[in-house]
Amino acid sequence: MQASTVNPCDSDKGRINYIDGLRGLAALIVLNNHTASLFDLYTLIEKASDTFPLVRYLHAPIQFLLNGQFSVVLFFILSGYLVGNRFYSSENKQRTLLSTGIRRYFTLVLPCAVSILIGYLIVRFSLTRAHLLNPNYRFWLFEPNLSEAIYNGFWGIFAGEELPYSYNISLWTIKYELSGTFLVMALLGIFGGFAKRHLIYTGVLLFLITKDAYHCYHICFVVGLMMIDFEKNGKPIPQWLRHPLAHAAILVTGVLITIYPVHNYKPFNIICRITDHAGLIFLVLGVAMFFYVITRSEWLQKLLNAKILRKIGKISFSVYVSHLFVLGTISSYIFLAVNQYISYNWSRMIAFLCSYIAVFLIGMLVHKSVNLPGIKMAQYIEKKLTKQS
Repeated sequence: MQASTVNPCDSDKGRINYIDGLRGLAALIVLNNHTASLFDLYTLIEKASDTFPLVRYLHAPIQFLLNGQFSVVLFFILSGYLVGNRFYSSENKQRTLLSTGIRRYFTLVLPCAVSILIGYLIVRFSLTRAHLLNPNYRFWLFEPNLSEAIYNGFWGIFAGEELPYSYNISLWTIKYELSGTFLVMALLGIFGGFAKRHLIYTGVLLFLITKDAYHCYHICFVVGLMMIDFEKNGKPIPQWLRHPLAHAAILVTGVLITIYPVHNYKPFNIICRITDHAGLIFLVLGVAMFFYVITRSEWLQKLLNAKILRKIGKISFSVYVSHLFVLGTISSYIFLAVNQYISYNWSRMIAFLCSYIAVFLIGMLVHKSVNLPGIKMAQYIEKKLTKQS
C-alpha cells in the first residue's frame, strides 16, 4: 500500500504538519553546526572516537546532525515544493502566484531588518565575546555604520549586494530564498499548464548546473517544484518503489551522498567536467532523495509530527535569524564565566547546553514579537494591493 503523500493539514492555515517537523529538524541541524563550531566540539568528537570505538561507528549520524549545508539545501527545496503545492492546490492559480509574490518580500523583511539592527548594536557596543572562544568567530569586529545597516536590512541582503563584513552572516541565504521563489513562480506562471513542462524544467536544471555557485543554488528550488509536480500530476509510482526496503535504501543513500565527497570518485568525473560545483550538485541530489522518502513514508511523517519538532519548525525562521547573536553573546559570556572555576571541557559542555535553552527562548520571543507581525503585515499589504489590481 502506498504511503500517503499529504498528511492532514491544519484547516485554518493549510499547513502540512510533517513539513513543520522537517523544518524543526533542519533548524536543529543548523544550530548544531554553528554551536559545535563555536565550542570546537569537532575536536572533542575526534578525541572521543579514539577513546570510544562506538563513536567511530556513529560517524555518519553525527556528521548528518552537524551538516548545516544539508539544512540550507533542504530549506530551498522545501520553498520550491511548497510554492508548487499552493499553485497546484489552488483553483485560481494566477491569483495564488500574485499573492505569493507580494507576500514573499514583506514576510521576510521585518525579521531580517530587525536582526540586522540587532547585529549593528552588537558591533556598536562590542557585545560579542565569541572571538575569545574561537578565532574564526570574528563576525562582529568591524566599524559599524547605521545607515548602511538599515539599507542592508531592508534591501541589500535581498538584492544580493555583498559587504566586506556582515551584521548577520546567517542571512546569506535570503537572496537565494527570494530569487529562487520568483524563479519557481515564473516557471509556473509561464509553463505550469504545458503538457511537456518537465522537459522545460529539466532544461532549466541543466542550464543552472553549468553556471556559477549563485545560479547553482537555484537548482534546489526547481528540484522542489519538479517533486511536487510529479507528486500531484505524475504517473503512479511502481510497486517496488513503494516498499519500505526501497525507501530505506533511497534514504540511506541520500544521507551518505550528503556526507561523503562522492564527487571525487571516478564514476562521477563526468559531473565534475560539466560544473565546478559538483559537491553542491551531489548535495542537492542527496537531500532530494532524503526528502522524497519523507513525502512517501507514513511512519517517517509520524516521527516528524512529534509536537516538539513541529513547535521548533513553526519558529524555525526566528531561530535562524537570531541564533548566532545568542551564540556570540549569551553563550560566550556563560562559557567565559564558568571557565574561571571549572575545566575547559566542562565549561563548553555547560555553555553548549545553555545555548540551546537561550536560542529557543529568544526564538519564541522573536517569533511572537517580530515574525508574526511581519506575516500579518505581508497579508495586509497583499490584500490592499490585490484589491487595487
